Parts: sequence; structure tokens; C-alpha cells
Amino acid sequence: MFCKHCGTAINDRAKFCTKCGEAVSDPVSAVGAIQAVEFKFSRTWLRSSVVIAVILTIFFGLIDGYGDGFADAFIGVVFLSAILAVLVTFVIKWRREGFALERSFNLTEEEMNKFKGLNGWLAVVGLALFISVGFSIYGIAESVSLFTSGAVEYVSNPTSDVYIPGYAGLLKFELILDMLFLLAGFYLIYLYFKRNKLFPKYYILFLVSGAIYMIIDYLIFTSFNFPFEVREEMNQLISEQGSEVARTVIGAIIWGTYMVKSKRVKATFIES
Repeated sequence: MFCKHCGTAINDRAKFCTKCGEAVSDPVSAVGAIQAVEFKFSRTWLRSSVVIAVILTIFFGLIDGYGDGFADAFIGVVFLSAILAVLVTFVIKWRREGFALERSFNLTEEEMNKFKGLNGWLAVVGLALFISVGFSIYGIAESVSLFTSGAVEYVSNPTSDVYIPGYAGLLKFELILDMLFLLAGFYLIYLYFKRNKLFPKYYILFLVSGAIYMIIDYLIFTSFNFPFEVREEMNQLISEQGSEVARTVIGAIIWGTYMVKSKRVKATFIES
């Protein structure tokens, strides 16, 4: 049968749900459970998109992100808001209905004891988190140095030989996202060592967000019309960034699948 509160599949003789802890004295059918947690994805996504777009519009206005024109920048804000809203909608959906595929299999007590622990491939996940934090710190330091050295001001000056319209806005975007990913990385490390049950789903969101960020950053970067003086160097950077995008997307698919399918993950991250 299914829990009438969260839709989790439970034993027919169970009195309490193993997921949400609510009493299940009045069990409901699978159809009833689905209706009880009915979720309008498109409506939630649209509302989230509007809220995020308003926040980003105000934010970029405060940091002078429209110096090269409002129209083009606003199109980018709308595009980014629509993508971020997908992540927000999935978070809301998972909080209401439970994490996608998290109930795809159950472990016996013997399997729980066998697989529980931050070793095996989970140790690699932990190491990857620390590396991610390191890259975020490096990215922040590099962006700050570009601003403080005057390099950004130079390429943003229309009279400069290497003037790149919109490049300063991209660097601000990268700096902000690096800061957000740094905070997210620290939070995930905390959840990881606490073996918190939220870790798998938030780690998947972290992976997907990273892949989306890399794709957006690459698309924006390749849209610039670089001056002849730096075109060769920038084309090389584009090639390197394209390879990095591919690695990030493939990594998100591999490790996201591992988070969903791994018995070790299911046995380890059980703490509230």
C-alpha cells in the first residue's frame, strides 16, 4: 500500500510511514496517493521564473550590470531565470513528493550494515567536493584580480584596442556564481560528513547546476565578437572551455546516476 501523506510505498501491515513518520491507519491506493500529492510543475515553474527574474533584474541593476544596454542583458536574465526555475521547481516537487527514484529499491538490514559508510566511491565524491571548493576559491581570486588590476576596465573601454562589449558583465556573472558555488560546496561538505539524507538530492542539484552554469557561460563567451588582437587567444580559450563543458555534463550524468542507484548512498545518508 501507499502512505496517504507522502505517497511512499510501505508494508501493508505498517502503522506508520517509514519516510514521513505519519500514521497510516487509513491507507490509500496508488492512484489516491498520486492525487493526494498532485503537483503542477508548469505552474510552479512559471511562478518561480517570474520571482527569480525580478530578483535578478534588481540585483544586476544594483551592480551596474546594464552598462552595455538593458535589452540584451534582460534577455539573458529571462533565459537564466527560466533555467534556474527548473531547479527550484524540482526542489519544491521533491520536498512535497519525495526525491525522484529514491524509493526504487529497499535494502535489507544486512545490506544496510554492509554498505553503510563514507568509503568506496563515496570517498571519491567527498574528495571531489573539496576540489570543487578549491576551484571556486581559485575562480573568485582570479576574477577579483582582473577587476583590481584594471584589466576589466581596459577591455570595457570603447576606446581600447581590445574592447569587448559585455565582457565585464560576464566576469561579474562568473564571480557571483563562483561565490554561490563556494557556499553550496561548503554546505554539501557539511551534509556529507553528517551523512544527512538531504545530501544525495542536493548533490545532484549541485551537479546539474554546475553543468547548466558551464553551458550558459560557454554560450555567452562564444557570442562575443573579439578584436583581432586577442582573437587567436580567445579561440583557444573557447576550445578549452568546450572540453570542460563536456567533462562537466558527463560527470553530472555519471555521478547523478550513482547517487540514485548506489546501495552505499542509500545505506549511508539516513540521518535527519
